[in-house]
Amino acid sequence: MKLWLSGLFAVAVILVVGTWALTGEAPKKEGKAEELVGAKDGKKYHLASCAAAANIKDDNKVVFKSAQAAFEAGYEPCATCKPPVETRLVGSKDSDKYHFPSCKMAAKIKKANLVEFKSVEDAVKDKRTACTVCKPPAPAADETKKDEGKKDDAKKN
Repeated sequence: MKLWLSGLFAVAVILVVGTWALTGEAPKKEGKAEELVGAKDGKKYHLASCAAAANIKDDNKVVFKSAQAAFEAGYEPCATCKPPVETRLVGSKDSDKYHFPSCKMAAKIKKANLVEFKSVEDAVKDKRTACTVCKPPAPAADETKKDEGKKDDAKKN
């Protein structure tokens, strides 16, 4: 019986190693970026190793090429697994709009006029409004109220 199990184990190892050799895929190495996933009907994106990601059914799973792609799709990072975050936005020196870098309107901006923002809040501080084509997120409601309060105070003075 032990000999039979040893043989079965050896066959399994050969199959795994053989599959890697045929497909050209090696096991994941440390430092390699982990896949980012979200649910089609959800608002968060996760590292593939996150427990929440394991609960997403395959037919409901969305795979993102990058954190920027997840951001542009309207997803927010999971607070548990803390996936990478990238929230790059762009605008033109000649315009009051901000865009996702992938927006067709952003593609028309000349490099000399390109302005980059690291967050929606940065774009709004620069007196920009969201593009109506790519529809990047608006600032959080509490940030808008703070800005309105400052404007009201300035009018009183």
